[in-house]
Amino acid sequence: MAREQLHGTIEASSNPLDIRALHQAKNLREHRATFVSTWTRGTSKSSVMLNVLLGRRVLVSYTNAERQAILERIDIEWTPCHFGGERPWWTCPHCGRRCAIVYARGPWPFMCRLCANLTYETSQSDAYTRANCKSNKRRERLGWERGAPFPPKPKGMHWRTWDRLFVEWSRAASVEHASLYALIECSEGRIGYLTQRAAGGRG
Repeated sequence: MAREQLHGTIEASSNPLDIRALHQAKNLREHRATFVSTWTRGTSKSSVMLNVLLGRRVLVSYTNAERQAILERIDIEWTPCHFGGERPWWTCPHCGRRCAIVYARGPWPFMCRLCANLTYETSQSDAYTRANCKSNKRRERLGWERGAPFPPKPKGMHWRTWDRLFVEWSRAASVEHASLYALIECSEGRIGYLTQRAAGGRG
């Protein structure tokens, strides 16, 4: 039977395994590495055991919502970095796509975001919310609190990174302001229409 199409947001309805975080926590190139990752959803927590074999595959064991013991295998692919070393990626068990994060949803095995039909909450929001979120993230990277004077470049940050973040913040802020004005105009127009309609009804 074909896999049912699942829809949802990454933030609300998935259990992720980020290989970048795992690689930082423990060297995945070890002959055999074993460690535990914890999922938190609301007030509930669950743990998964990961056994890395020769840096090429991971055996993931956990208990699903139906209290069933699950054992899955996820392969690892390594690619060279520009300044030396290698970077690990998951190989999606469903489509074979290279990805940094795989997700477990309901009865289905781990898969990439595309196979799981997951989107980000901001992608389902209006233009103002998306721009506001992006603006706030860039502002946070720059160490700049809203309403405070513009701060100097954070210590240790390259000027190229600072310039890029400032340009991205400036563009997002422009979209944010334009979208806010559009929302205000739309709201005022709606209020005016309802006011005229109410006045006509009283007449």
